[in-house]
Amino acid sequence: MNTESSGASAPAQQETSESSGAPGPAQQETHEPSGAPEPARQENSESSGETEPARPETREPSGAPEAVPQEASPETGAADAGGGGEKRKATYADLETVPFDHVAELVEGELYVSPHPGAAHMVTATELFGELGGPFSKGRGGPGGWRLMFEPELHLGEDVLVPDLGGWLRERMPQPQGGETLRLAPDWLCEVRTATSRALSWETKLRLYARAGVRHVWRADPETRTLEVLRLEGTDYQLLASHQGESRVHAEPFEAHELDLGLIWDE
Repeated sequence: MNTESSGASAPAQQETSESSGAPGPAQQETHEPSGAPEPARQENSESSGETEPARPETREPSGAPEAVPQEASPETGAADAGGGGEKRKATYADLETVPFDHVAELVEGELYVSPHPGAAHMVTATELFGELGGPFSKGRGGPGGWRLMFEPELHLGEDVLVPDLGGWLRERMPQPQGGETLRLAPDWLCEVRTATSRALSWETKLRLYARAGVRHVWRADPETRTLEVLRLEGTDYQLLASHQGESRVHAEPFEAHELDLGLIWDE
């Protein structure tokens, strides 16, 4: 009697073991919450980190393929390159990928993209082209002798620039150059500048125009109704005159004709 109460037989021990801990097969089931076998660990790893096949997908945003960084960004105006923030040198092939509703320029290996000019910008450029074209390009009411172009794509060395208007003395360009590539620097050009018209700074463009030997540069601003006339002296441009409002002016190199500024502001 005392022996039975103080020590249980083997079957009785198994029963008590079931209440305190499961036998062999049941012990494996109770181990799963605290320590899962290898397949379960992989599932836990998925919740805390990607498994090996998924890791390449998480790395893509930080290391994009070559084709994506090479595309120009209209917002930033630069051709970005991947790989630690470094920039690769943009080429004319990059410029050709820019949509036609933007203006693309290439300067010292950097691609600059500007939105298409607005209405005020286009009116000023068009009216100025019309005012100068008759007397200087066609010789109607003026001396002629010039070849004027609207938004020429200038290839000045490795740089590609697009002013609003360009003019060449016919003695330097007797016939229009073939194709869309203009490698002969103009004698005169005009930039219509507004607050949002160009990504490339005015100072940078002046430096490049001076390096190419462009003799006269005009800057027309329809927002302030201002026309600036500059002439190249040595390696820098000198401001000859700044005309405002609806003045009637004689501006180099077209001083032979009186220019009514009120007409180019469309007033």
